[in-house]
Order: sequence, then C-alpha cells, then structure tokens
Amino acid sequence: MIPFFTSYGGVLATDARGHGRSGLPAEPVSEAVLAADAAMVLDDLAAGPVLVVGHSMGATTAAQLGRIRPDLVSAAVLEDPPVFGRELLPAGCPVPDWLTDLRALDPQDTLDRGRADNPRWSADEFRRGQRQSMRSTRIFSAA
Repeated sequence: MIPFFTSYGGVLATDARGHGRSGLPAEPVSEAVLAADAAMVLDDLAAGPVLVVGHSMGATTAAQLGRIRPDLVSAAVLEDPPVFGRELLPAGCPVPDWLTDLRALDPQDTLDRGRADNPRWSADEFRRGQRQSMRSTRIFSAA
C-alpha cells in the first residue's frame, strides 16, 4: 500500500511497540500508549494534520489517535479494525448502529448474520474467516 499512497505525497510508516523492527516492551501496551506514540512521532516531525491508515490493531490506534489528538488527523482509514465501541472514536464520529448491535450477538448469531449477508460464501470460507471476514465485509459495506 505504501507505493500507492506515495503517489499522493509523503508516507510515514511506523512499527508499533513489539511489532516489525521495534523491540518487545517490558510491560503490556495499551491502545492509548500506541496512540500517544503515534502523536509523538507526528509532533517530532511537525507533521499534521495527516491521513492516518491503520490495519487491525493499527486501525484501533488510528481511531484512538483521532480521539486524543484530532489536530493531527485530517482523515482516517480503518482497515479491518477489531469491533469496538464508540468510546474509542472522536466525538461526533458516526458509528452505524449495526456495529453496536454486532457486539451484542453471541458467536452463533454472528455467524448466522454473516451467512445471511454473504450467501455465496462456502462453509470453508466461514470456517477460515468466521468473524474476521464478516467484520471486514460489514465495515466496508456500511460506509
């Protein structure tokens, strides 16, 4: 994805603590700490506001960054974020009601809903992807 985004301007890619080339932290790291790390990098580079792109845990970090430092984030792309509540998002950020509803479902109801939303998926696709695949599909189809 980096080559794609470089056609639009500069790209800064960082490793979260304990990921990529960064060292393992001595203590567990919270979403707030990861967002504060990202803010510190942007502050040190005098960058911002920027488009933030995050995948999985990085999507949660991007959402948290927008919440704690909205002055640094012009927009965010959240790719396959873990399902989270409104408390991580910036004030006023629209969250579809289905996201809150999805969190309340038990695992079997989650799969049933995924099968109804994706009737062409095979049983193997559901076994491999289960919730993760369904989450991605629903997040992108809800926009």
